[in-house]
Amino acid sequence: MTRPRPLRFGVSVAQARSKAEWVATARKIESHGYSTLQMPDHLGQQLAPIAALQAAAEATQTLRIGSLVLDNDFRHPVLLAKEAATLDLLSGGRFELGLGAGWEGSEYVQAGISFDAPGVRVSRMEEALHLIKGLFADGHVLSGFGFRGLPQADAATSSADSGWWRRQACALDGGTGGDDCRLQSDRAS
Repeated sequence: MTRPRPLRFGVSVAQARSKAEWVATARKIESHGYSTLQMPDHLGQQLAPIAALQAAAEATQTLRIGSLVLDNDFRHPVLLAKEAATLDLLSGGRFELGLGAGWEGSEYVQAGISFDAPGVRVSRMEEALHLIKGLFADGHVLSGFGFRGLPQADAATSSADSGWWRRQACALDGGTGGDDCRLQSDRAS
């Protein structure tokens, strides 16, 4: 059974010429009543999303911050999980993680990463989502997916006992909190 969710509006921003401009933009978005500042993830002329989102969180009080969306192939999922958990902690629980399978072939070439077929990229994203969900839930993950040569579960979750992986909310692929870390296809059933 689905629960009703309030309608929210956000703004997608990617560039600023200075820290002062970025901070002013985030504060303006918040003062105009928007709920979320979101950032894309491209290699072109834009700020790096993780650092810029943290700066936006520091400059605001209630504005949620999010990625729209991070390219799964640009980051190892264990490291991304730690970055997301840290960003969520330092923002006071205001981070929303969006993760995608990647689509811009020229960026893969620019980064020196193989631009695999869509099905392969989606499978890697599914693997990453399952791993991140496991790290956020109880710190235990299943190994053996095989796409990235992930470390064994014990090695990947050695920090789980210290609470780094646990978060108050998890928002993956459009989720809005609680136990909502599942693939969109899981939601449709």
